[in-house]
Amino acid sequence: MTPAVPVPAATVILVREPLEVLLLRRHQKSSFMASSFVFPGGKLDAGETPAQAGARELREEAGVQVDADALTPWAHWITPSVEPRRFDVRFFLARMPPGQMAAHDAEETTAELWTSPAAAVAAQAQGTLKLPPPTLRTLEELAACADVSALFEEARARAAAGEIVPILPKFAPFEGTLALLLPWDPDYASAAGEGLPFPERHRLRATPSRIVLRDGRWWNR
Repeated sequence: MTPAVPVPAATVILVREPLEVLLLRRHQKSSFMASSFVFPGGKLDAGETPAQAGARELREEAGVQVDADALTPWAHWITPSVEPRRFDVRFFLARMPPGQMAAHDAEETTAELWTSPAAAVAAQAQGTLKLPPPTLRTLEELAACADVSALFEEARARAAAGEIVPILPKFAPFEGTLALLLPWDPDYASAAGEGLPFPERHRLRATPSRIVLRDGRWWNR
């Protein structure tokens, strides 16, 4: 069967000091990532750039107004080819503007949460917060930064090094469960599904290369 074509989309990692990030819980009846906590985001409308879509989705889903020009690229993820619904998602950073408050839209999302990246990762491990793999992985990357300024310095370094490249995972069986193989995993090339090349000198090659599903939760391995 021919894989579905990924739909262009954008998501915004909204941050504030001391380093906290905004997560929204998707509605339990959502057809995609139901009940998961995610960053505000969605698909592009006709004529929009990814940054414009990110700013619009942030306004619609969280009630926060930022200019598209203020968004800083962070990452680029593509849904695995075996999924019936696929998205080609650009991740952006944005600072929480002073004088504004974030709130879920009570339609697509049912709760908002400000949390440190490390606390969100710990809550996922404890089973009290449901995070999809790209969100989990992104939060772990954010947790490595000491503060918001360091986070934006890291984003600029990624862009300068040409490291904001597509990450297209592949599903594979693993120890009686399921693993999501990232492009630098040693088994990635031989696994079934669409794949994309990944730079040989990319800094993410020094990080865990697969995300494993156990006990209903995703874990980095």
